[in-house]
Formats: sequence, C-alpha cells, structure tokens
Amino acid sequence: MKEYYLIIFLISLIFISACGEESSTNDQSNTNTQPSSSNTNIKIYKIGDKFTLNKITYTVNKVDKLDFIGNEFLNKQPDGIFYIISLTVENTDNKAREYFSPEFKIVDSKNREFTDDREATLYLKTSGYEPIFFEQLQPSLPKQGAVAFDLPTDANGLKLKIKDGMFSSEEVIIDLDL
Repeated sequence: MKEYYLIIFLISLIFISACGEESSTNDQSNTNTQPSSSNTNIKIYKIGDKFTLNKITYTVNKVDKLDFIGNEFLNKQPDGIFYIISLTVENTDNKAREYFSPEFKIVDSKNREFTDDREATLYLKTSGYEPIFFEQLQPSLPKQGAVAFDLPTDANGLKLKIKDGMFSSEEVIIDLDL
C-alpha cells in the first residue's frame, strides 16, 4: 500500500515540476519595436516585428491571398479565400527544440475567430510555400514557413493570434493590416 502512495506522490511531483518549469521558461520580448497594447497581458505587433514566446522568436513576414492551393494534380479549393501567413521562427534556446505548431488563430473585425486549415497547410508545398509544423529547431538557425487559413471573402480587420500551445496563457497579436 505504501508503494501505491509513493507512486502517486512521484507522479504528482513530476507533473507539478513540469508545469512550474514551463511557466518559468515563457519569455515574451520584442527585439525590434515597442508594441502597442490595450491590455497589459496582450501585446500587439505589426508585420515585420520580432517577438518571442517560450524561447522561440517569431517574425510574420507577409500575408498572401490565394484562390486555391496546389497544382493541377494536388490542390485544395477554399470555402472562402486562403490567407497564407509566411513567417520565420528561430530557437533562442541553447539546445535543439521540437517545434510543434503553436495555436494560430485569426480574428476579424466582426470578432469571428478562425483556426488554421491543417489540410490546406499540408498542400502549401505544391504552391511554393514551406509548411511549418513538427520541425526540429536547432539553436540560432531560423526557419521560414507558412500557415494557411480559409476565411470568408468579407473578412477584414484581420489580426493573427499566436498562443504558445494549448495550456499556455502567453499570447501575442499581430495586426495584419488587412
């Protein structure tokens, strides 16, 4: 019976340790410009600004609109229009990190929230883009890639939200100026 309590205690200790470690490593800084902010917890950046979430530095480089993704053999049609967010990610830690796509969302002026289109993102390579997810990031070696969104044609006032994973409270907003 004592072994049972010891195992429960060790599992709880590991879980608490892992949660505490993540919250202490979340680093959010801006290396280029001062962001504007209406809320002290959420910073708003522009295309081209650099910001860091949990030792990964992001730069949104550009946004493209596409009527379809792919080529004549492999393609995907949008329900509305595809918005392709091209970005650069860089590991600022001193060791390699597995990079699983963070939580990307776009919010429009009507406060509608859209998640990235994972299937369309897989087709990006056939349109000359490099999809970015499930990468191993070596320290100080930036990688460029893209994420696809399928949005209604009437969407405007677009802002990209990036959150460092499902369990993180760290979030930034990039005004896409669209």
